[in-house]
Amino acid sequence: MSDQNENEVDPAASYLADPALEQAWGEAKEPPKRGDRLPDGKYTLVGESAKVVPGKDNIGFKVAWRFRVLMPTDHSRRVVFKDSKIEAGDALSYLKAELRTCGIEIGTPRELPTKLREFRGRVVNCTLRTGSPRPGTPPNADGTPARGYQSCYIDALVTAPGATNYDEWLPSIEHALHSEGDDTSFDPSSMGAV
Repeated sequence: MSDQNENEVDPAASYLADPALEQAWGEAKEPPKRGDRLPDGKYTLVGESAKVVPGKDNIGFKVAWRFRVLMPTDHSRRVVFKDSKIEAGDALSYLKAELRTCGIEIGTPRELPTKLREFRGRVVNCTLRTGSPRPGTPPNADGTPARGYQSCYIDALVTAPGATNYDEWLPSIEHALHSEGDDTSFDPSSMGAV
């Protein structure tokens, strides 16, 4: 015996039969494979976090950056990771420049853990570029050629809402990412351009 009366309308069946849902189903693209890289190119990203963490093999420390793609919208919500070594020499010069590009001024390395909190919610333009694999790198298990490391370069600060109001304006970004139209549907400058 059924738990549902034969005369009752199943709400799930009604929902699943909705023509708009059927159209969206037909238009749905294949999701990216886990671990697939974003294509090299220019992206607008929003900072989710930046923190000081141990380096590779627990040697030294690095800044671990985490971004979320805003534009182009066909890659929206994908995650981009970036690591910046914290060590004397060129690495510190690049880190200081990256922080300055993000509008974060740091006087001493001791300020890093506290000042990196300001990164959350900052919208930046970045370039992703894949280099050549190291000489002697064997092909992948499936026989395809090995790929080099993909670097993320922070090109420019678009807007800096700061950590305090990130959660307030995130719904505006979410709405723009899900609204119809081209990549111009979200204007980061409307969030308080610097």
